[in-house]
Amino acid sequence: MKKIIKTSIVILTCGKNKYIRKCVDSIKRNTKNFEIIVVDNGSDPKYQGYGTVIRNDENLGFPKGVNQGIKRATGEIIVLLNDDTLVTPNWLDHLSEHLKTYDIVGPVTNSISGPQMLDSVPDDLTLKLSSFSQSIYSENRKKVDPFHRLVFYCVAIKREVIDKIGLLDEQFSPGNFEDDDFCLRAIEAGFKLGIARDTFIYHYGSATFNEDNIKYQKLLETNKIKFENKWSKKKYHELAVKCVGGAECVPNKNANDLALVMVVKNEAKGLERAILSARPYVKEIVIVVDDASNDGTYKIAEKHADVVKNYKWKNDFSDARNFAHAGVKSKWIMFLDGHEILEEMPDISQDLKSEADGFLITVKMENGVVFRALRIYKNGIQFDGEYHELAQSKKVAALSQVVIKHDRLCGQEMSAMLERTEQRNSEIPKVLGAQLKRDPKNTRASFHLAMHAQAVGDFKGALKYQSLYFRYAKKKGDRWFVYFNRAICLLALGRLFRAYWAISMADREIPDRWESAKMKGLIFYQKGWYQNALENFIGSFKVNTGDVSFKPWPRDEGGTWNLIGECFFHQKFYFKAGVAFARASESTKDKMMKDVLKKRSELMHKMAGAK
Repeated sequence: MKKIIKTSIVILTCGKNKYIRKCVDSIKRNTKNFEIIVVDNGSDPKYQGYGTVIRNDENLGFPKGVNQGIKRATGEIIVLLNDDTLVTPNWLDHLSEHLKTYDIVGPVTNSISGPQMLDSVPDDLTLKLSSFSQSIYSENRKKVDPFHRLVFYCVAIKREVIDKIGLLDEQFSPGNFEDDDFCLRAIEAGFKLGIARDTFIYHYGSATFNEDNIKYQKLLETNKIKFENKWSKKKYHELAVKCVGGAECVPNKNANDLALVMVVKNEAKGLERAILSARPYVKEIVIVVDDASNDGTYKIAEKHADVVKNYKWKNDFSDARNFAHAGVKSKWIMFLDGHEILEEMPDISQDLKSEADGFLITVKMENGVVFRALRIYKNGIQFDGEYHELAQSKKVAALSQVVIKHDRLCGQEMSAMLERTEQRNSEIPKVLGAQLKRDPKNTRASFHLAMHAQAVGDFKGALKYQSLYFRYAKKKGDRWFVYFNRAICLLALGRLFRAYWAISMADREIPDRWESAKMKGLIFYQKGWYQNALENFIGSFKVNTGDVSFKPWPRDEGGTWNLIGECFFHQKFYFKAGVAFARASESTKDKMMKDVLKKRSELMHKMAGAK
């Protein structure tokens, strides 16, 4: 019999009945097997609603009040929940599932500081919480990001954590930094912390301090001093890296003669995570902050970097890179954007002793595209070109086992993303177009202009730049990638014969890529030639053995089996379609899609039986 784990939900309130009643109602609607403990911190009128109530005659502050609730709690999981929140369907089930592998987890929300905040939420979110939270779950099911700082507007904590490290530190009363402190103590004790990307809680935001008219900034500064007196900068970094990077991180004292260099603007949301992902592997950190930054980017840079520089933007990425490199002491430089993380970093000490002066690193984009870019290079290398800057390196080698993950969605505020996109859409055609006009043989310019045009949906423009690129480009791996994207553009334009010609030309550059086979399958499927499509979809299960400098698609076996099922269905081979849809259901990770495909398989078998 499955053990039922009881959860104690501790809610602190202070005179905000309009919030807490909605909060408690949402818990009762969306939660099973729980107790609610409300700590009434001097409310007038007093709280009279659902749950066990602890009353204080005056406002004792967040840490003291919460500690009272924890002492009264009887559950194996303790949830600390702000009274100005609304929980969503299955929220506690999702958090509890993550507590099988983590010890403290916090959900994402619409209003909070740091990486737990989502950028894009509907304006009328309170009217569609259920559907929105379900979409968050479907898109991010089982996804947890290790992080060293969870905001205690909503946090689920295993009882054993509190038993080992104790309660919230009451020196931080009335509030601020008690959650930062608790998280560091937990990491120091060996516990795992993470952000549950699949669980959404609505947060009205900062109601407690705003309504009590506390001088918030003064309190923040006072408690910041207390926090920094308790945790040295060195200890903070050590524990933050331990959480984000894991226990297997290489100690900084053994790092290579390598510097982390960054050029950032409005990257407060993801910058700390980016720095910490690389901190164990570098000896110095140099961060250049754009003068136009208006969020907390500079403060985060100051907190972690050995050197922080200001820079006045000149619409020239090479100038910014070269400015950042000036004064770096290390022999080698690794470059990261503020919304990227170093995902994999094996021992490269022997590689750095080779004759190469630069290394191509694997970069994974949000859309699944994988390519290699020069991200580790010798100090002294200069860059040219305003956009998609080119390093003046002489001997480049591959270090594909080093992986950088590009993650704007979790690492950058939506406003900064939109500003950056607008800037790129304006400047790339202008700057690279001018370069191409000066030198039509500039394949770097034609390559990136083609990719940019394709990205904004200008497929005819992309075809024009691709044609120019092919006149002068020689490198087979790059030519394969451009032919592959040419097939995508032609398919989008409905030019199926030309699309097939383009992917066949890609085959001539690098034969037997599984992506080419799948592309042929899609072209035949669009044409209605289902047997030809079927043969190519089946052929796409092969393993690539040639050049894979570019990986335009991630493996999606569930999606491929689904397409195979569709081919069988259109040919009225219902039993085979049922088998294919069943394989698709087994292969896909998305629970909702898994159920849809399973039902589709069952329907095909019924149709086969009735035939």
